[in-house]
Amino acid sequence: MVDSDNTKYAYIRKSEINMERKTLLIIGAGERLGRAVASTFLTKGFNVLLIGRSLSKLEKLKAQLANGSNQVNVYPADVADSDKLARQLEIIKKDNNKIDVMLYNAASINNRNILDEFESDIIYDFKVNVLGLLTAVKHLEDYLKKSNGTILVTGGGIAIHPKPDYASLSITSAGLLSMVRCLSSTLGNHGIYVGIILVNGSIDEKCPLRNPQNIADQFWKLNKEKRTIEILL
Repeated sequence: MVDSDNTKYAYIRKSEINMERKTLLIIGAGERLGRAVASTFLTKGFNVLLIGRSLSKLEKLKAQLANGSNQVNVYPADVADSDKLARQLEIIKKDNNKIDVMLYNAASINNRNILDEFESDIIYDFKVNVLGLLTAVKHLEDYLKKSNGTILVTGGGIAIHPKPDYASLSITSAGLLSMVRCLSSTLGNHGIYVGIILVNGSIDEKCPLRNPQNIADQFWKLNKEKRTIEILL
């Protein structure tokens, strides 16, 4: 969990970034898929904002992606803590005049059979895997409306084909898919596109279909075409 004084860190302000570039926000930025998506959108002319729990990991990822430029910025927050996430989202809105694309890539994954699950753990996973998306959308809805923006979501095929040994992930992934469908129906009337990629198995660098770069390329295609709501990989 991130301490509240992380807001003391100096972020890049509006006057310091190229406002002609579009902006991607990744919630749940990590070394694999988050990095691949960030890199892909950077090459397409986007500024990139990264949210994750660990400031040190975010700074490392920023250094790898930015290559000395000011096109990547980081905002530490624990998605499970809706209040702290909300505060960071409000800081992001102050630091940036628009958000064009948001990727929700946060996940809590546990290998535990349904009969061994604990109520408290499922509730925690639901906060990370589902409710964090709703918190983000509520705080960024006005910005996404202004840009006719895109909401992208990383989901799992386990939402359709549940596995009892990954019980909480099965349950919360199904909830996430329902959330995306509800958001798509609601926000589509306001010019906001919502799309989800359901990764049917583990992300694997050696898999032609489910490697991070291919998934990132599919996210870029969803953002450009804005037609298909769900893709199963």
